[in-house]
Amino acid sequence: MKNEVKSAFDQFLAIMGNRRRLLREDEYKVLLKRENITKGFVSIGPSFLMLSDLNSLKFLDVSEGCREVMGYTREEIMEAGANFTFQIVHPQDLEHCLQMIKISWEFINELPEDMKSSYVSNFYYRAIRKDGIVIKAQLQVMQLESDINGNLAVVGNIFTDISHLGLSDQVKLTIVNSNTNSCFSATAQEPKLAMQLPILSKREIEILKLLTHGLSSREVADKLMISYYTVRTHRKNILKKLDKKNTAELISYTLLHNLI
Repeated sequence: MKNEVKSAFDQFLAIMGNRRRLLREDEYKVLLKRENITKGFVSIGPSFLMLSDLNSLKFLDVSEGCREVMGYTREEIMEAGANFTFQIVHPQDLEHCLQMIKISWEFINELPEDMKSSYVSNFYYRAIRKDGIVIKAQLQVMQLESDINGNLAVVGNIFTDISHLGLSDQVKLTIVNSNTNSCFSATAQEPKLAMQLPILSKREIEILKLLTHGLSSREVADKLMISYYTVRTHRKNILKKLDKKNTAELISYTLLHNLI
């Protein structure tokens, strides 16, 4: 297992390239003081945040909740650094996870500099807790800072236990821009990144957002100053487009794929 993790980490370094400029303490403090550092992230289960410096491959910070979710203390994760990410991946998913990382890395790096922070990469795979229990995990990754050369320098990572959603064991990647309502996806079986359809309309997104926030159809109608029956029609269309049976499934899917 240790050899497999080391090999995976070495492959990860090859994808990243050999960059090792440490984030200065003053830069780190400025970053932490910024508001909305986790804007764009949506947590749908027990989760914790890891703030990563990609140049030093160290965690700048790890939030509370890591022990509850994975059984590891903040200190253990900080000490392990970026290798922790691979240490907890199920051995059967390691190779596929690296494949998805490479796809995501290439996609984000090809974007214009001012667009990179608009995208969130979501990785789905099996992870192993410290006590040996296997869980289904979602890892959301979003750029927070670039270096002077435009390379990704600091990223935020939200690790979430999504076992309760009952998803398959398939390793999957989605890259989402909620501002443009666009979503690309790839899987181990179909590794070519493709646009995920259907795309919801602006009004459907508005309604979906309010439903996700717990409003009823009548409350949504009042909020948007439209007919209750119009909301019901939009809701039915959204369910049909996303192939969901009810609002509960719709909300879980929405949060899981960062559609809002």
